[in-house]
Amino acid sequence: MAFEKANKGQTVLLENNIGNSYRVRALTKLSTPIDALLEKKSYLLIGRPVDDEVLKHLTKTKTATAEYNILESQRVRTQNLLMFLYVIIALILLLTALWFGMLFANRITYPITALITASKQVSQGDLSAQVKIRETQDELNILGNSFNLMIARLNNQQQKLITTNNTLEERRQFIETILTGVSAGIISVNPECQITLLNPQAETLLGIKESEALGKNIHDLLPELSVIFTMNRPTEIIINLDNETRILQAQLSQEYINNAIAGYIVNFDDITDLQAAERKAAWSGVARRIAHEIKNPLTPIQLSAERLQRRYKNLIDEKDEVFD
Repeated sequence: MAFEKANKGQTVLLENNIGNSYRVRALTKLSTPIDALLEKKSYLLIGRPVDDEVLKHLTKTKTATAEYNILESQRVRTQNLLMFLYVIIALILLLTALWFGMLFANRITYPITALITASKQVSQGDLSAQVKIRETQDELNILGNSFNLMIARLNNQQQKLITTNNTLEERRQFIETILTGVSAGIISVNPECQITLLNPQAETLLGIKESEALGKNIHDLLPELSVIFTMNRPTEIIINLDNETRILQAQLSQEYINNAIAGYIVNFDDITDLQAAERKAAWSGVARRIAHEIKNPLTPIQLSAERLQRRYKNLIDEKDEVFD
């Protein structure tokens, strides 16, 4: 017989009798001996037959207990496996969510990024930059369309300014070529009377260089020319150049922009030789008139002498030189 320990020190025995009947017996130690005088340990043995159904349930219980123990031993491994699967699924879901989030964020941030990139290009002088517009009607696309329209207008205005600037540059070069070739001296002065331009002939006539005159006040640098700012007609100005007196005929012209004085143009020419030639011509005329006045009374006198000579030549001694 085999006893199994039960609660409180009890021992239970399940034995098989003859046939299929089973009997269960229980053995337990008594706390108080039956025979107190002998002081020996006493035990109580109880037995009773067990129903087959009870034994079946007991077998099922043992089987379930064994299966539970097996499952319990596999629980940690199953939990780890489930945890691993959970982590994998969570990572997949997280990556998927991140991908969708980045895709959605890119749809939102793309127009802004495109605007920033185009703005940088514009700040660097590239007015051909354009923002790619998607086929939606949200606020960002409206902003992109407005940006493209603004840059297109700026580009158009820049092209017009470049064309205008090129035209002005061509005109400036043309005017400088003309000013270089003219015989008159020309000085350009701003409203503050500061010299802004001096042509080569003006440098020659005044004996100064353009680099030395630019930015200086004309009244301080050339006080002889100050008088023309108070007169509205050509004026003769006397200057001394290299210990030589020269006569200049100067005239002042005013430049207006929107009815406001934008500057002055002083043009002058050296008339020293012209005046000398005029004086010579005048004296020549005077000499001719004097000679004419002297010649007028001599002509009738000469005619009268010739008539006297023809009429009285035969009557007078040929050797008389007084008559001749």
